[in-house]
Amino acid sequence: MNFVSIGGVWLDEIHASGKEVLRDVAGGAVAFATIGARLFTTDPCEIGFIIKTGFDFPSALLGLFATWTPNLLILPCPGQPSARGRVHYGESSSDRLFTRLTPSLNTTPSDLINTPLLGANCFHFFDTVAAVSSQIDELCSLRQDAGIASKPLVIWEPHPKSCTPKALEEHKQLVASGKVPVFSPNHVELGAFFRASNDTSDASFDRGRVERQSRAFLPSSTEAKDPHDIVCILIRCAEHGCFVLHTPPSCKEHHHSAWLPPFFGLEQSDRIVDPTGAGNAFLGGFAMGWLETHDFVRAAAYGNVAASFALEVVGLPDVASCDAKSRLAEYERRL
Repeated sequence: MNFVSIGGVWLDEIHASGKEVLRDVAGGAVAFATIGARLFTTDPCEIGFIIKTGFDFPSALLGLFATWTPNLLILPCPGQPSARGRVHYGESSSDRLFTRLTPSLNTTPSDLINTPLLGANCFHFFDTVAAVSSQIDELCSLRQDAGIASKPLVIWEPHPKSCTPKALEEHKQLVASGKVPVFSPNHVELGAFFRASNDTSDASFDRGRVERQSRAFLPSSTEAKDPHDIVCILIRCAEHGCFVLHTPPSCKEHHHSAWLPPFFGLEQSDRIVDPTGAGNAFLGGFAMGWLETHDFVRAAAYGNVAASFALEVVGLPDVASCDAKSRLAEYERRL
């Protein structure tokens, strides 16, 4: 088992000016991260997919998810509605407002007890710093109890609401703890750690600023719990590509970094239909790239390709029609 995402699957109601309202569109970090990973494997057994469903979850979607992987774990929540949200788009796809209509139904590591998903090589989390810290501890404890000695790759996508100057030190400490090998906010979330609420300065994109802010999360040699741990700060920058910064904590001065362009350049912007979920899909693809290459920069190329498929459609891309390996080869030829 290679990949499992912990969190929630949402059913979106999408409103866009002049267009018919779309209902029951599957979304959420777990769904998009899972399909991002699924795109890069020919063996569906490598992917685990765990979902908590309400009484109104569409059976057709469960049928679709079952085609992704035989390791689909459905946890019904009788008497509770499925997690639903409303998405309003303005004049452009980047002008997006999401409103929760029902409470979330999130999975936790305890839901993996006595399942093959507990032994996965990589776990993706999308949550606040406090929740993720607790869940990683729980995951490690459960794996130890189950006799699983290996240490999984943990990819943490911080929840936007926790990306504040007040929470900066907590995030840095969790990265320094060695629990989180890969920390991946997007560039807006990264900037929010360093911007006061009353800051009205120009927030236009700046590569140098992204690089400086990313380095703030690199643990010093005194902060590192294990000098052999490697930390990767992975910043997803939408149309600007992504920034990869990684280093053994004991050798902060010897860090490695790289910028990778997005799969779709400016001349291909007409192929971008909806950015929703692209960042989550990126991390699923990145996970599979890392497990295959053990190279963070090459893994980020997998991530950019996975994101490109999510960008081309509203909702989840069709696995059967996506040739991720061919698109990856095309992308790598450009680098």
